[in-house]
Amino acid sequence: YQRRVHGVVFRGSKRLCPRLHSVPVLPESHLFLEMRARGSLDNLSVVSRSDGPVLSAGLLDVRVRGVGLNFRDVLNVLGMYPGDPGQPGSDFSGEVVGVGSGVAELRVGMPVLGFGSGSFRTCMQVPPTLVAPMSPSLTFEQAASVPTIYLTVVEAFGVLAGVQPGHRVLVHAATGGVGLVAVQYAKRVGAEVFATAGRREKVALLEQLGVRHISTSRDGSQFAKEMALLVGATGVDAVLNSLSTDEYIPRSLELLASGGHFLEIGKVGIWTPAEVAAKHPHVNYHVLCVD
Repeated sequence: YQRRVHGVVFRGSKRLCPRLHSVPVLPESHLFLEMRARGSLDNLSVVSRSDGPVLSAGLLDVRVRGVGLNFRDVLNVLGMYPGDPGQPGSDFSGEVVGVGSGVAELRVGMPVLGFGSGSFRTCMQVPPTLVAPMSPSLTFEQAASVPTIYLTVVEAFGVLAGVQPGHRVLVHAATGGVGLVAVQYAKRVGAEVFATAGRREKVALLEQLGVRHISTSRDGSQFAKEMALLVGATGVDAVLNSLSTDEYIPRSLELLASGGHFLEIGKVGIWTPAEVAAKHPHVNYHVLCVD
């Protein structure tokens, strides 16, 4: 019979199609995603090991049930992330299967979510300070998407910018993971939300969430004109930025009120504190990288 193929890649004279392949697994073995080198997704492979590390004192042993894939992981594998981010995978959810000596906060059998380097594996050891009990309302898949995006927003709006009722905040790429949580956080504390999005479907989603002031994330010139009219002379108190192309950074800095906070969560093409201070000394500039 003829199978229908979704997605074909041509590399030179080769025609490549996606295929699943089996990995030999030994009983009670541990699986993990190994990255042999950076630069291509082809360098990733699933490896099986028959023995796991002995649980150390002060650590938890967690059987991983879900892993959140972040933009950081993509940049990491492609070799585009600054510095050495380690193995891919950080956000995870799972079940505690072992408790090291000295750990009293959590117990075996508890569902948890948290951070851990190289979390694409069946089991991992983490300190209890990097995990938290999982809400019973979440599935493991949902919980794995929580740590980075929620902590990013709480740190940005709650700790650094101190967003309060009546404040005005601009959230770029507001239908992304961090963007949606930022919108929810701002509305929850009583702030007024200004946002950018791309496709019409994304704009419609923001409208359904009650966001009334929306411009484009695809055309910097159009954004500058539209948002200037929406914001007016008052400006905004905080900008949560992840856009670096088409002059979005300087155009967004122009919208900040004196004493406002520019919260940069982008990874590529961002400004240095010195560059911001030279042109906008009235702005509090923060480069935020939770993951």
